[in-house]
Amino acid sequence: MSGNIGFQRNDLANEKASQAQRLVYEGNVNWQTTEKISMAASYSNFSVFMNIRPVFEQMNQIDPLYYVDSLSFSQVSQTIGYNLSWILPQTGTVCQTIAYGFSYQGDGLSTLSI
Repeated sequence: MSGNIGFQRNDLANEKASQAQRLVYEGNVNWQTTEKISMAASYSNFSVFMNIRPVFEQMNQIDPLYYVDSLSFSQVSQTIGYNLSWILPQTGTVCQTIAYGFSYQGDGLSTLSI
């Protein structure tokens, strides 16, 4: 078993016209049920939150509450994978394996506010 998690953000000085934050995590599980059968599964999730401020706000240095039409959105991307392999009985010098793999990747816009 293994896993990772991380958080990233830009514009630490709060000077850019847009800000982005990202959360990333993933996990993997591998196991061998018998000498001839093994399985693996994985999952990962990448989510991004972005806040875009109007360019005029930064240029004119007006009160941040003056422009209320800034854009904020979140996007999520997920990946799921599964693998199964089975080693067939050996016939002479020939060794064969049957393998099955499944992978799904989905993404979408989870929230949008203007």
